Amino acid sequence: MKRKQYILSIILITLILIELIILSYRHHLRLDLTRDHHYTLSRATREIITDLDQPVTIIAYFSKKLPPDLLSLRQELINTLEDYKSISLGKVVYQVIDPNKDSELEKQAVREGISPLVVEIREKDQTRQQKAFMGMVIKYGDKKEVIPYIAPNSSLEYLLTMNIKKLTVSDKPKIAILQGYGCPSFSNMQGFINALSVLYEPVPYYYDTAHYNLDGYKILAIIAPKDSLPPGLLDNIDRYLASGGKVFIALNTVDGNLNQSPPMGNVVVTGLDEWLKKYGLQVYQKFIIDAQCGNIQVQQSGFPFPVSVAFPYFPIISTFENHPITKGLEAVAMSFVSPMEYHGDTNKIKFTPIAFTSEHTGLEKPPVFFSVMKQWTQADFPLQHLIVGGTLEGNNWKMVVFSDGDFMQLPAGEQFEKTDNIALAVNSIDWLADDMGITELRTKGISYKPIKQMDDGTKALVKYLNFALPIILVIILGLIRWRQNIIKQNKLKSDSYVDKD
Repeated sequence: MKRKQYILSIILITLILIELIILSYRHHLRLDLTRDHHYTLSRATREIITDLDQPVTIIAYFSKKLPPDLLSLRQELINTLEDYKSISLGKVVYQVIDPNKDSELEKQAVREGISPLVVEIREKDQTRQQKAFMGMVIKYGDKKEVIPYIAPNSSLEYLLTMNIKKLTVSDKPKIAILQGYGCPSFSNMQGFINALSVLYEPVPYYYDTAHYNLDGYKILAIIAPKDSLPPGLLDNIDRYLASGGKVFIALNTVDGNLNQSPPMGNVVVTGLDEWLKKYGLQVYQKFIIDAQCGNIQVQQSGFPFPVSVAFPYFPIISTFENHPITKGLEAVAMSFVSPMEYHGDTNKIKFTPIAFTSEHTGLEKPPVFFSVMKQWTQADFPLQHLIVGGTLEGNNWKMVVFSDGDFMQLPAGEQFEKTDNIALAVNSIDWLADDMGITELRTKGISYKPIKQMDDGTKALVKYLNFALPIILVIILGLIRWRQNIIKQNKLKSDSYVDKD
């Protein structure tokens, strides 16, 4: 009787599980256990989709015959598109087309702007090359956005939502980006400009010595000037702030040149750091060195290939304040950074530090001669959590300041593909513009966890434990086994022991 009840219970549980699977497939329900809720659409996406005035049509041109890693991306894209369709109540429709089926579909994909790729397909122990398509077109009314190629590690929600938002925004606020005085051109920070263009209109700003010409701009951005800013410009910025303006500043008070011989770092004089003192913020003319840092490529004699060497002047910032600008950020790669401190009146201006160095940090005063092969020790990093970014808020104005002017450009030295550099800069603009709706999407899917730095004593302890612990475990297991054998032999010698086997 009990056996029949047991079998019946198993059958019922199995039927319930099958029914749950069918329902989840029919209604497209998924259980998301990922750390950053990678497979769950964010609140911002849901708001943007449900507020659409017209239907959005998404046509994905995605080949079916692909290597396994790319084929999984195809299925993930279909699942994501189904999620968008489910929450849109008919406002999002999609179609997935395999252009490899016939030549007409292939021509259609190319006309739409989808770039074909060449991938290697392995079949029956043979490898052959095949043309593949992995892109999509998003249409809204008479406007469209083309994504020629979807990279395997892309955040699909970010790609879809940001492009839909770009199509639906009609009146974009203007962001004035200072040009001249050694500031980088738009082409030198194309990733930042592209990300900014989704919600804003970046405009090159040139100071007019005769007229005040900052009216009509939502935010003024001053990025990495190398030359002295004229007093008239600084006076105009004061006037802009007094009228309720918002300013984003990324400045260098020191900078390094690794191409000169010998490589060295010096002070950068722009007058911007002196101007910031009026608002209580002091950015020091010193180099930060950090044990948690990026690498540079060094060519050594006798080696045919360059060697990757840790360079503490390129700190990787992974300690952030719980602030809307830094929400979801994991790591930002900076170069030639300076510390900052607030010494102003907290009753008039609110200062909030938002980005810090690691627990093992040091300072060097310029001029500095860089020794790329220097053997750094724990004694070189006696400080911790120096401030490298913060916000200033007055009665009706806001400012965001970072003590590295280059972090939203291509990082110096080794590339940092999995960092949040551009996200930090654009998040700052969103906060200044009081528009934090889609900030979380920029960091979704990015995963970069720097290894926590240890002091020399802890490193030695871990090293000896790794060597000795396996040996100690083997000895302990041997002693346990030896003891068990002794007990067994004593039982066999006992007259009262009977082997039941």
